[in-house]
Amino acid sequence: VFVVTPAYRVRGIKNSDDLGGPEEFLSKLAWGYEAYSDTLSEILPRAQRPRVAPVGQAFEYIRQTDPALWRELFHTDDFHPSPLGTYLQGCVLHWTLFGHGPDMKVALGTLLEGHHAEPKESGQVWNETLVQLWGNARVMQPMGEPALRKPTMEEAQKLLLAAEAVCKDRFEEMSDIPGK
Repeated sequence: VFVVTPAYRVRGIKNSDDLGGPEEFLSKLAWGYEAYSDTLSEILPRAQRPRVAPVGQAFEYIRQTDPALWRELFHTDDFHPSPLGTYLQGCVLHWTLFGHGPDMKVALGTLLEGHHAEPKESGQVWNETLVQLWGNARVMQPMGEPALRKPTMEEAQKLLLAAEAVCKDRFEEMSDIPGK
C-alpha cells in the first residue's frame, strides 16, 4: 500500500518551495505514487498489485469543504498529522485495505457497552466512547505545549464521510480481486 501523504499545511516548510501550494503539491505527490503503482502493476500478479491510499486527497477534500477543520488535521509542525489527521488517515486506509469504509458504529465507538453516540455539549466535548477508542493510542504531542486534541463526535463523523467521498468509487470495485 502506497500512502499519498497530504500536502504540508504551510508552503515552503521542509525545503518544499518547489512543490507549490497545496493543490500543486498534492498533484505531484499523487502522480508519483500512481506512477509507482502502475509500474509495479505491470509486473506483479493481479492479487499482488499495489494499492494507493488517497490520504492526501482526503485532506484536500477537507481543505476545500471545511478549511478550519483542515488546519486541525496537522500537528504544530505543519506537516505531521494531528490526532484528527491520523483518524482521517485510518479511515482512508480502511477503505484501501478492505474496499469499504469502517463500520460507523465501531469507528465512532457506539458499540462499546453502556455508551451512546450522542455528542456532549453540541460536540464540543470529546465523547467518552471516542476516549475509549483512543485510550491506548500513542499520540505525538508537542513538547512543552498543551496536548493536541482528539476529534469530537461531529468531527469524527465528518472525517469518516470525507474518507468515503474520496474512496468510495475508487475501491468498491475491489470485490473482484482474488485474495481480498
